[in-house]
Parts: sequence; C-alpha cells; structure tokens
Amino acid sequence: MREASPHHVYVLVRQDLPLTAQLVQVGHACLEAGARFPQPAEQPCHLVVLSRDSEESLLQTVQKMEQEGVAMRLFFDPDPIPGGTERHGYTAACSAPIQGRERRLFRRLPLWKAG
Repeated sequence: MREASPHHVYVLVRQDLPLTAQLVQVGHACLEAGARFPQPAEQPCHLVVLSRDSEESLLQTVQKMEQEGVAMRLFFDPDPIPGGTERHGYTAACSAPIQGRERRLFRRLPLWKAG
C-alpha cells in the first residue's frame, strides 16, 4: 500500500517589512489559517515560508493561487509600521494544508531568507 504524501502549508510574507515584523506576520497568518481551514488527520504537516517583495506581489500571488483552487488566508495588519505613519496593510498569507500536485504551484516562489 502506498503511503499518502505529507501535507504542506505555505506562508507568503512580505520582505519589504522590517525583519521583526516579518516574523510576527508569519505567526498572524498561520493563526488565521489554522482557525479557518480543517487540519489534516495524518501527520506530519510541513510549514514552508516563502517571500514576496511587496504588498502588490503578495496580493497577486494569493489571487493566482486561489484561481488555481488553493484556499488562502490573507492577513491584514492595520497597525502603523514602527517609526512611520504608513500602515502595514496586507502582510502575509497562509495556504490551507495541501499535498501532491497542488504543491507545484508554489515551486517557483523564493524561499524566505532573513535579511
């Protein structure tokens, strides 16, 4: 009997935010998605963090994923960016747990890197 492939959750975070904000936004997006999407019964469920370079890029990627059938949860942070008046806006998004062929949609997106 063939073993089922593990589930993966993909988080997209804006890299144009300060590093500390990026880390917080990943947490926010994961919490939002965890509350919205059913979790797989089988373990493990892997987390993959990917980067987007701007709010516009984040929104475009989420729209594309949803058009392809991948459920996504966007996180909007209304707080101002520290030291300024500009709001964070849409900062991160998290996918529903997916497996198999759906994962190919995320293949070309860059992995998140600190700094």
